[in-house]
Amino acid sequence: MEYAYLARIYDHLMEDVNYENWINYIEHFLGKKEGDMKNQILELACGTGNISIPMGRKGYEITAIDRSVDMLSQAQQKANDLDLNIQFYQQDMLNLQLQERYNTILCLCDGVNYILDLEDLRIFFLKVYSLLREGGVFIFDISTYYKLKEILGGNTYGEDLGNITYLWENYFSPEEEKVEMDLTFFQENKHGLYEKHKEFHIQKAYRHQELCSLLKKIGFSTVDMYHELSFNPPKEDSHRIFFVCRKQ
Repeated sequence: MEYAYLARIYDHLMEDVNYENWINYIEHFLGKKEGDMKNQILELACGTGNISIPMGRKGYEITAIDRSVDMLSQAQQKANDLDLNIQFYQQDMLNLQLQERYNTILCLCDGVNYILDLEDLRIFFLKVYSLLREGGVFIFDISTYYKLKEILGGNTYGEDLGNITYLWENYFSPEEEKVEMDLTFFQENKHGLYEKHKEFHIQKAYRHQELCSLLKKIGFSTVDMYHELSFNPPKEDSHRIFFVCRKQ
């Protein structure tokens, strides 16, 4: 998976995502009091900082991790422009090298779907558990099995965004329970010609029940699951599910 080109256009592609709603939703679970921003937050797979930077502006102490130098470069520049002191580190979330412990750990926008092996996922959850303080909360989301199989799998999407046009082809493997995403971008350059760029991504389709069971075995005292940006339980046709996992 390459991010050099995607990092440059990622924010443009995600313009329709209401990150403010995501952040307001996350804050509901943080247990903070008005004016108390001492919550130390670790965001994993932070991308270009669309969650960590607004939360930094609110006064939270943020550490943000991504494995892509190009994504982090975009995030750091945005933070610098706002004079925010956010600690960005290049690390693979499957091999976290951190000494601090945190009140809150976030892994959003499909980060967990990019962990393709169940044993790797177990090790990841164990590491997250060890990095949480007592009473801390781990919040993450997944694109659901239903979404990856029924909505993305076997379908092709495309859109003209002005100077960028993309084609998004998907193939779902029932045997591996993974969706392969072949993305092709055409971007107009300063000469009026279109340059072609390609990205290839794979996501694992997890059933929320198996993740809940795994998280409880690891030691999380409660694991609550919610239909996308709501406080309702997951549905059979939910496209996104949020997990709120507490460590006592």
